[in-house]
Amino acid sequence: MSGGIFKMNEIKFYYPAAGYEPEPWSTKLEDGTTFVHEQMAEPKYFTTDVQSWDLAFKKTESTDFVAGHVWSKRDSGFFLRDRFHDRASFVDSLDAFMAMTNKWPSATAKLVEDKANGPALMSMLDAKIQGIIPVEPDGGKIARANAVAPLFRAGNVYVPHPASCPWILDVLKEWCGFPRGSLNDDDVDAMTQALNYMRQDNEWFAQLGRR
Repeated sequence: MSGGIFKMNEIKFYYPAAGYEPEPWSTKLEDGTTFVHEQMAEPKYFTTDVQSWDLAFKKTESTDFVAGHVWSKRDSGFFLRDRFHDRASFVDSLDAFMAMTNKWPSATAKLVEDKANGPALMSMLDAKIQGIIPVEPDGGKIARANAVAPLFRAGNVYVPHPASCPWILDVLKEWCGFPRGSLNDDDVDAMTQALNYMRQDNEWFAQLGRR
């Protein structure tokens, strides 16, 4: 998993500050070496929280997954805080969006890719939820991934430690397999959308929104 745009030896972990420090996590790389990931306690506060959603067209056994992320920023660090990931119908997607909004009220910016079920969801929730920002993808998936790849190389991206969030291993498998080895890229899309939003001037992105 080390030959893609995102590499396992660029991944850093964080763990709940109120808990105990877990054992360091190691990964066996493609060249046979073992890499021990850096880890840190979760910061006590964050300056920016956003939701980021990649929606599907409909729920079938072969359709793409719906991915919803919550990302936070503190200083130069970007932290994946939460995740929804499932094959979901339109109604299921609405319920998941509402649940994430209730769980993370500080994530006032809610990024929704303006395709698939995105426009319909935004239309349904426009009068109920503030801060929904339709995002028109700028360039292809690979271009958007390359735009945020330097954040990984610089060590600015942190994800939950597998000891507390086992689902992160599935996320990392998709990220580090992209674009050559992953059948799904919904977690990639949700991640690049969030990081591209947070790393750039919010005024530029406000032009994409309704508020």
